[in-house]
Amino acid sequence: MRIFRTISALCIGILGVSTLKAQTATGVRDNVVPATEKVQLPDCSVLADMSHPRLLLSAEEMEELKQQTKRPRSTAFARLHEAQIAIADKYVRENLTIRYKFDASGKRILTESRRALSRIFACAYAYRMTGGQEYLDYSAKVLEDVCNFPNWNSAHFLDAAEMGFAVAIGYDWLYDALSSDLKSRIVEALRTFNLEPSLESTADKWAKGTTNWNQVCHAGCTAAAMAVYEHCPQTADAVISRAIRANAHAVEVIYEPEGVYPEGAGYWDYGTNFQILFNTLLTRAFGTDFGISSLPGFSKTSEFFMFSQGNVGKRFDYADTKSFAFTFRQAWYFADRFADNSSLYLDLKAINSGRPLDMSERLSPLFLIYAARYDGAKVEQPSKKVYYGQSAIPIVVARTGWDREDIYLGIKGGRADYSHSHMDVGSFVYEAGGVRWASESHVKGGYPAIEKQLKPLGRSLFSYKPNSWRWKVFSYRPQDHNTLTINEKLHIPSGEGKFTRIIDEPGRMGAEIDITAVLGDEVTKATRTIEIIDGNYLQITDSITASDLGPVDVRFNIMSDAHSMATKEGIILTSGDRVALLKAEGAKVRYCTWSADPADYPNEVNSYITLEDGTSVCGYLYTVPSGKTRTVTTTLRLQ
Repeated sequence: MRIFRTISALCIGILGVSTLKAQTATGVRDNVVPATEKVQLPDCSVLADMSHPRLLLSAEEMEELKQQTKRPRSTAFARLHEAQIAIADKYVRENLTIRYKFDASGKRILTESRRALSRIFACAYAYRMTGGQEYLDYSAKVLEDVCNFPNWNSAHFLDAAEMGFAVAIGYDWLYDALSSDLKSRIVEALRTFNLEPSLESTADKWAKGTTNWNQVCHAGCTAAAMAVYEHCPQTADAVISRAIRANAHAVEVIYEPEGVYPEGAGYWDYGTNFQILFNTLLTRAFGTDFGISSLPGFSKTSEFFMFSQGNVGKRFDYADTKSFAFTFRQAWYFADRFADNSSLYLDLKAINSGRPLDMSERLSPLFLIYAARYDGAKVEQPSKKVYYGQSAIPIVVARTGWDREDIYLGIKGGRADYSHSHMDVGSFVYEAGGVRWASESHVKGGYPAIEKQLKPLGRSLFSYKPNSWRWKVFSYRPQDHNTLTINEKLHIPSGEGKFTRIIDEPGRMGAEIDITAVLGDEVTKATRTIEIIDGNYLQITDSITASDLGPVDVRFNIMSDAHSMATKEGIILTSGDRVALLKAEGAKVRYCTWSADPADYPNEVNSYITLEDGTSVCGYLYTVPSGKTRTVTTTLRLQ
């Protein structure tokens, strides 16, 4: 049987391409490839001859996995499987009806798509592993619910993509147990609500883009196309072939060169989950993922995610990333794919802690396929202490260890006009003694809550131009991050913060970053050196040279999970029984605290939003005379 065919790749990015144009303001590259470039694509017609299940696992592989649940190779897999069944039991008890309902912004049904996916995938897994009728019945109910929707909101295609995978996996894994009528309705829904809209011209932005949308949407559509291939072969063939070409290019761009995810750790979790899904769909159907997982950046990306996890249950939460740490179930894929168990350290640590395991992540059953292959070998704590990830949005992380009391420092470079970015260039997070002393702020309800206020104004949160409304919203401005501002002005969105030195030597760990281009014409030079000293305290050295345009007022800002109080000697930070002192030397500074209530910075949005609990804002002010340089050293020490 012929599995592959060769075509010319015209204006589509593929593997091994180096002729890429510069990135645009939103982080999307033009897809330009020599017209003579060749790429092998699968003969998708082989799917028509495959029985169900055909997504992720064959019937024989499904049976092997079922046997693993009875005689697991490792206690880790046994615990994960038990937790997965418990989640399915919870969904059955709740008996939630999935409804066609938009979020606060009025433009997404993504929450409902995700509810459907979580429930169908978990219950389909539980049914295949246990045969429990209750799991089948509830899965069928959810499938009925969503196939009765008027559409899956392809105008915001993430909604249709996640729903597409939800329905495809339910159809495929439960095929023999579903009624003929329901299966017919599923085929029609997948065709009209997912596959056909995905090929419309309006889909070109995500289809050819280089953000998480590419990964999520191509994975969801490919699953749908594979599941019902024989019912619409031409459409399904077009969807799968396009996905392989376009996704390969996106993966090359997103993760280059060392696996850092430019949109932040939260979107790494989202995009990479679906990338693993996409890779697994291809490998199961065609015996290869067409080299996508072998791209250098992707093969290194698990290290980025490990270092983006702090020690107190929070992530390095730059950009639109939320602070809470996700589980690292993706590690099971990376350990299996690259025969390297080192990425399992964090997840095994959580599993072996004895605490309840959270398997509510909607793609958790996917990772169980890989976890079942783990033989229980011991995994040592990573020895690396300083991580430098080059990227469009580079980061540096330094840590004294991986336990709660250890010190963790994350420093952000890059620019503000990249997808999901904030004006947080030169910002950092810092943990010591079990407390995050320098943190980030997050709006309750996320950006849908903000979009709700912007919609009547006809404004977009996702414009990154200098005067856009994004930069007027509290938590997006530089004053809402642990960075510097000049004369209380916004940062230059296209200005780039570049790491000029990585510090990894006895007694010092961190980095120097040049943020001159971020701060505008009023300074001729601005650098920050942020480092852990002697494994004991934080030190920030800011060197600012004012231009001849006049003196500049500098604001040094700290957002903190701790309570802050300004005194003449410094800022006293208190969290429970832990106390830290922030103190500056090198200039005459005035220590300050500021309000963390967006309503105190009134405009058409800030007056109606609130921050997640526990944020305080503090720092200090000083002046640099025209044409002069001031070097100010700040320390933050536990008392």
